Amino acid sequence: MKNALLPFAVGLGLSAALLVTACGDDDETTPPDPPPPPTLSIVAVQGVGGPRWQPSDPGCVELGHDTDQTVVVTIAVTDFALRPPGTCGSARVCGTAVLRVDPSGSGEALVVQAAQTALEAKLGALGAGSHTFRVELRDRDGAPVLHEDTQAPLAAEATLEVKPVGGCGGPDGGADAGPDADADAEADASADAGADAGADAESDAGDAGDAADATDAMDADAGD
Repeated sequence: MKNALLPFAVGLGLSAALLVTACGDDDETTPPDPPPPPTLSIVAVQGVGGPRWQPSDPGCVELGHDTDQTVVVTIAVTDFALRPPGTCGSARVCGTAVLRVDPSGSGEALVVQAAQTALEAKLGALGAGSHTFRVELRDRDGAPVLHEDTQAPLAAEATLEVKPVGGCGGPDGGADAGPDADADAEADASADAGADAGADAESDAGDAGDAADATDAMDADAGD
């Protein structure tokens, strides 16, 4: 009887082993959960040495005070690794940021690509005026990263009035420069006038005293 049941037991054990193996294969081939979609925003724009613009501020930024008139666009990125091309390694969502200045269709007046959150645009050739700063993300293959819902390129942009140094009321002048300069000039002139008047009065008094002494001396000689 035991010998008769042996093939059945062996067959049952083999089936169970195959079932366990099959389940293990299913677990190994289950794809991982998709990563959360990246987010992108512009948090600040600032000309080198000038005032800092933020989204809640009026739309004014100054050209950089450096030779290249550099304007720096600072971005915030989540769930996306910024790395130079060819260095993503095992990162699942990875690539670079691209700043497009005054984009028009597939072109732009100036483009800057970098693997960092501060993108430097040298505006010396463009100069002052209304400029649009648009930032997009590129994946490890250089293709645009798409918005999860709209499937359009994920982007953030700000259109600002870019003015010469001091044009936004920065540390080198601006709207307050004229009134302040006039007030300072008036105060200095008043102070100088007062000082000069005092000095002149003292000098005149000294001269008058000298003249009186000379007259008294002449009268004394005449009396002798």
